[in-house]
Amino acid sequence: MSEDIKQAHKDYHVCIIRGEKLKDSECVRLFDDPLYIFDSEPFPTSQVKERPLISFKSDDSMHELVEHWLYHHSDTIKPLKTITVDQIETCKQFMKQGIGMAVLPESVSDSMKSEYANLPLMIGDKPVTRPTWVCYQKGVLDLPQANEFIKLLTSETF
Repeated sequence: MSEDIKQAHKDYHVCIIRGEKLKDSECVRLFDDPLYIFDSEPFPTSQVKERPLISFKSDDSMHELVEHWLYHHSDTIKPLKTITVDQIETCKQFMKQGIGMAVLPESVSDSMKSEYANLPLMIGDKPVTRPTWVCYQKGVLDLPQANEFIKLLTSETF
C-alpha cells in the first residue's frame, strides 16, 4: 500500500504512490484517477439512498476523499454502516453481490460503469480524483537505469 511505501521510501530508488506526494522527494504527477460510487441497485433521484458502504483497506487520503464527498452529499446518499475489507477486489465483488455501495477508482472499475449503477464523485462541478505520483531522491537520476525508468514513466500518457 502507498502508506507502507511512503514510510519506507528511503529504502527505494523510485516509488509509485497514490494520494499525497512525498514531501522530501522529487515527485512527478503521473495521472489523476477519478472516483466513482457503484451499486448493484440504482441511485434514486428523488430520495436519499440508504445502503451499506463497502470500503477497502487503503491509505488515509482515500478515506478522507470519500468522507469529504459523503459529507457534501449527505442529502442524497447516507451509508447505513461501513463494511471494510482488505482488498479492492473483495470490495468490488461484495458490491457486485448486492451487499452495498462501493467507491472505486476509475482505473480498477473495468467494464463496471456499463454494468452497474454509478455516479462520478463530484463536489460542485469538480471531479474528486486521486493522484498517482512517481517519487525519487535527486541523486537517483545519476543511476542510468532509474533515470531511464523515470523518463519512461513520465513520457507516457496514462
